[in-house]
Amino acid sequence: MSNLIVIKKSDRQISENFKEKEFYSKSVDAPIEHTLDARLITAAQLIRSFMNELYGVKVEITSSYRTPLHTRLLTAFNPNAVKNSPHMKNIAIDFKFVGGDIELANKYFSEQVEIKGLLFNKLRVVGISGFGLYDGFFHLDTRDSNTHPFFNMSDENGKYCVWDKKKRKMANLVTVF
Repeated sequence: MSNLIVIKKSDRQISENFKEKEFYSKSVDAPIEHTLDARLITAAQLIRSFMNELYGVKVEITSSYRTPLHTRLLTAFNPNAVKNSPHMKNIAIDFKFVGGDIELANKYFSEQVEIKGLLFNKLRVVGISGFGLYDGFFHLDTRDSNTHPFFNMSDENGKYCVWDKKKRKMANLVTVF
């Protein structure tokens, strides 16, 4: 069963706090519509509700589906960009917190992932398997954790991976690729 849904640049409400266009590709050559794993929308809404209650922040989606051209441009100018990104497979989003106490929200979210706290566990139940912690933004993905060598941590929901680019290492002490 596929979790992919069609995303268009529309004002249609797709969750309590998100419109469809917020998940629409930011690529300059984005197609009229693309797919995205619906579990990412559920995860974004979960994070938004949880973090807004604590810190008054909202979630801004900064990246979803990326076209091959977008990915080539990113990798040409950013040595940390991944050529075979899960964004190209419609199974990843990047987001940042806006409004409210952003600094505390960033710190709390990072800690929740690092200590495998309540919010982390709720995201695992939703189907999030990849967690990226960056300076000022975060990455979530739903890639098949059985096909990626760095996905060597596991819980009752299967394998997962956490990487912290701020610390330049995988959470399980494997050097970042």
